[in-house]
Amino acid sequence: MKAHKATLFLVLAVMAAGAGLAEGPGKIQAYFEGKSISVGYAVFGGLTLTQGGQGTWTSAGISPHFEKLLSTYPDSSFALEEFRNKNTTGNILFWGGIAIEIAAPFLTLLSSGDTSSAAYGSYASIASLASLGGLVATTIGYFLLPMANQDLLGSVNAYNRGILAELDLQLGKESSSQ
Repeated sequence: MKAHKATLFLVLAVMAAGAGLAEGPGKIQAYFEGKSISVGYAVFGGLTLTQGGQGTWTSAGISPHFEKLLSTYPDSSFALEEFRNKNTTGNILFWGGIAIEIAAPFLTLLSSGDTSSAAYGSYASIASLASLGGLVATTIGYFLLPMANQDLLGSVNAYNRGILAELDLQLGKESSSQ
């Protein structure tokens, strides 16, 4: 039994040396950490992306550097496009709804100032409907933004899987050349 364990250990050691792993896992970890994108959660909403000392906050979109990286692989590029669409729509609805909610009460000021007139009643009903519409838009935007973050997480995961696949190909080439 001990001979089998020793043989298995020797076979694994030879395979690791042939695959370029003789330098240890530190080389692989450094390669992956240098190219991969890590994700964190921002305090005020959205995500934070970091890679190689550069970072971005995703609440209002992502920096061109990260867009270029995430467009590298087809899977990550598709998920990035989904993030862009949902993030843009969510931000427009969320902040536009808040702006409508803030502006709606001022519609009553457009009336002549006579609170007993019929015009005041129509302005008040328009203001209340506008405020309700703003609330609906804000609520829809509020639910779209986390869905956009899920797409961004999918894009980052697809990108990191692509980096791992490149590393696997690189290690395979190194082992076949030796």
